[in-house]
Amino acid sequence: MKILLSIILLSLISCANYSYKQNKKTSISDEYLDHIGQSYYITDNDGSAFAIKDYKIDGKNIPLYNGYSLDKCQKAKVVDVIQSDKSKSVNPTLPSAYIVEQNKKLYVLGGIWSSKEDTMFKKTFPFKSRAIKLKTGTKSSKDLICKGMIWTGMTETEMIFVKGQPIKVNKTTRRGLIQKQNIYEDSKGKRSYFYTINGILKSWQN
Repeated sequence: MKILLSIILLSLISCANYSYKQNKKTSISDEYLDHIGQSYYITDNDGSAFAIKDYKIDGKNIPLYNGYSLDKCQKAKVVDVIQSDKSKSVNPTLPSAYIVEQNKKLYVLGGIWSSKEDTMFKKTFPFKSRAIKLKTGTKSSKDLICKGMIWTGMTETEMIFVKGQPIKVNKTTRRGLIQKQNIYEDSKGKRSYFYTINGILKSWQN
C-alpha cells in the first residue's frame, strides 16, 4: 500500500511540474496542437509578450524567451499551446504562444501567428556548419553561433539566430544591392547597429 501511494504521489508531482495540456475545448487548429510533445530547435521568435507576460504555472512566473535565455543550440520540447483573448478575437484557430521545456525549465514563446512555425521550429540544426577563418584561427560556424558570437561574413539569418530580431530595420536598395541597418536595443536602452549587404553582415557598431 505504501509503495502504491508513493507511486501515485510521484506521478502527481511529475504532472504538476511538467505536464501542461491545452484544454480539449480549445478552438486552436490541430496543426498547432500537434506540436505538443515534439522537440525542436527554436530558430527565431519575434513576437511580443502581450499575451503571456504575466503567465504563471503553479504560482510561478515563466521566464519570457527573449533570444538569450533559451539555448537555441539544444532542442526544446513543446509542452503546451495557449491562446489569449486578444488573439482569439483576431482568429480563434491561431495560438498566441507556446510553452516549451528545456533542461527542466519552462519558457514562453510569444506572438505566434500563422505559418510562423515553418521558420521557428526545426527538427535539425538550421545551419550547415562551415569553416570560418578568424584572427585567432579557424573555427566552425556552428561553434561560433552556439557561443553567441558575431563575425563579419555571417549571414543575416545566422545573425538573427544569435541576436534575435532587431527592434527596427532601415533598408535601402542601390544598384542592385540591398543594404540594411539592423538596430538592436539592450535592457538599458543602449543601441547597437549591424549592417548587412545582400544578406551578409559587413560591420557593426556598439
